[in-house]
Amino acid sequence: MKTIKTYFASANSYDGFKSNFSTVFNPSDFEKIYVIKGGPGTGKSTLMRTVARKFENESNVDFTEILCSSDPASLDGIILESSKAKVAILDGTSPHVYEPIYPGACEELIDLGIGFNQKELRGCKKNIVELSKHKKDAYKSAYNYLALAGKMRSEIEVIFNSIDIYSKAEERFDGLLECVMTESATTWRGDYYYTTAFNKNGFSYAPIAEKTRNTISVSGDGLTQYVLMKMLRERLLELGAVEQICNSPLTDTAPDTLFTEGKIFTVDNTSNTVIDTCVLINALPDEYTVLKKMHDDLLELSKRSFKLAAEKHSCLEKIYSQNTDFRKNKQIVERIFLETKDMLL
Repeated sequence: MKTIKTYFASANSYDGFKSNFSTVFNPSDFEKIYVIKGGPGTGKSTLMRTVARKFENESNVDFTEILCSSDPASLDGIILESSKAKVAILDGTSPHVYEPIYPGACEELIDLGIGFNQKELRGCKKNIVELSKHKKDAYKSAYNYLALAGKMRSEIEVIFNSIDIYSKAEERFDGLLECVMTESATTWRGDYYYTTAFNKNGFSYAPIAEKTRNTISVSGDGLTQYVLMKMLRERLLELGAVEQICNSPLTDTAPDTLFTEGKIFTVDNTSNTVIDTCVLINALPDEYTVLKKMHDDLLELSKRSFKLAAEKHSCLEKIYSQNTDFRKNKQIVERIFLETKDMLL
């Protein structure tokens, strides 16, 4: 088994929570989709990883890992694919609720609640209700802060446009844009994935498992890099040289990662080749600094709220995990593995 993709399929954005589950997990594209339901801490991510590991020695089975946008250590889903079929296992619980469209035909609900100790959980009702409320309130605050940050971002775009910063950027980075033009045209795929998430940790980046392409990091002050990324996107689309566009989790108007035939441009500042756009700051007026600080302070407040929500979620996970019989999960894992093996191999 080889990991060919690691992505997010949902995002915490200026406009609230966005889920692309209905597109990424289009049932007509799959032989089978297992939709996992169950409370926090009932083993959904563990079930997915356990099934995936059982295929690790199958070289003809490719693997896509869909990370949780709120906690990249958890999974929202996995996709297993061979020349014979595609099979998915996904977390179908809130906030990215997924309900089967063709139940029985290509989708199956898996209820991990079958392992609940109902008597003990009823005794924890007051605590569960209180924690759930605090978690919901924390998420509400986080999205309110993100919405305000989005307004600051809009004002910053007005400044960018008023001084024609895009023309200034093109003068400075003309050589970089020229190198893109040498690539042969490819067909653009309309993928609905994100390589970045905004959550309790701030910005989290999905690892780009690419060894054959040159990865170029476009860095800056958190906003200036998107000036160049947007220019690159438009140039690549004009040339027909872009394979895939992954937008920022905060806004679909700015790309985080651009895939071409031979290169990857990304705002993840971890590659050996780095293009620094901080030189553009010299052209920006004083009000940019004020708006930028307000934007960043609001993102920090949002991050703290997401962290509080995560703490409440962790407490809920502990309650459920302590009152769930995981032996029944092992039986489910074995059944899913055997059924998936029969479809893929």
